[in-house]
Amino acid sequence: MNQKFLKEGSVWYYELFEENYGLAEIIIAKNPESNIEEKISYFFNEKGELKFKIEYDKNVSIEPLSPFRDDIFIFDTKNENDERLVQIIQKINEEKNTILHEFEWIEQRQYEGTIAVGKNGKYGFMDIDGNLFIDCEYDDYYNFYLGAARVEADSKWYAINKKGQKIEVNIDMNKWYEEIDMNDKEFDHKIVSNNFSDKNINNKYGLIDSEGEIILNCIYDRMEEYGDYFKAMKNGKWGFIEKGLKPKEMFEFRFEDEYDLGVLIDDFAIVRENNTYEVIDRQGKVVYSSPNKMYNLGRGIILAEQENEYELVDVKKLNS
Repeated sequence: MNQKFLKEGSVWYYELFEENYGLAEIIIAKNPESNIEEKISYFFNEKGELKFKIEYDKNVSIEPLSPFRDDIFIFDTKNENDERLVQIIQKINEEKNTILHEFEWIEQRQYEGTIAVGKNGKYGFMDIDGNLFIDCEYDDYYNFYLGAARVEADSKWYAINKKGQKIEVNIDMNKWYEEIDMNDKEFDHKIVSNNFSDKNINNKYGLIDSEGEIILNCIYDRMEEYGDYFKAMKNGKWGFIEKGLKPKEMFEFRFEDEYDLGVLIDDFAIVRENNTYEVIDRQGKVVYSSPNKMYNLGRGIILAEQENEYELVDVKKLNS
């Protein structure tokens, strides 16, 4: 991998592979000290290939259109009259992007492979390949459910299929609204690992399992949970503790500050030592370093800030 690209500014924001349809987004602020929002968005896949790059000077958001296309993006910005403008942009090649559609509004979620869009106060539907298959001609709508959408035109409601044809449906209107409302609900999902919890004995911390049994002795001065691992301080030094049925210390507890510990990535860790950012293996060996910050993009990929460039690094291949 080790894809490199010119350092044209400072990392302003980044989004992980897991949160962004399998693409990692890196936003570079060209002039962090300026009030002008000149930024560059890069989208990379897990192979380190640059799939999309765009420069802009307005307050915008950019995201992939769907998990099945890595070449079409939603560009949510404002026009010259400071009104919302949503552009659907497709990457043609390394040098060219093309605008497929422009809307004033777009649905935040997808339903049965469709996305509702709006223009001139009317609504229509686009598919996840960027095709507008129902023109923006309806006054109101309910999203597609079981192959049909409810739409309103001239104060009358009826159902249409994905060809825009009026159809009869065997779903009670109240039932339809109930099902659509269920689709609109957001659910919080929390992942726990063996229900670990802290236990403080004589101002020392350890771990107990869900049955209240001590599984890691209370010998730590501080302990913080970070997803599937802990950061802990022992004898004034910080290190990592790996979760599992038998939690154990990882790497040497030699770091001065909690913030010297970055993240765990498989059998590696990002740390800061002697003002240098490093990737170390389980034996504590430095396998990669950078004078500047590293960003964990997920799936074993990091973005390293070098002096004149940024570099994408697959940590899983550092010892190969």
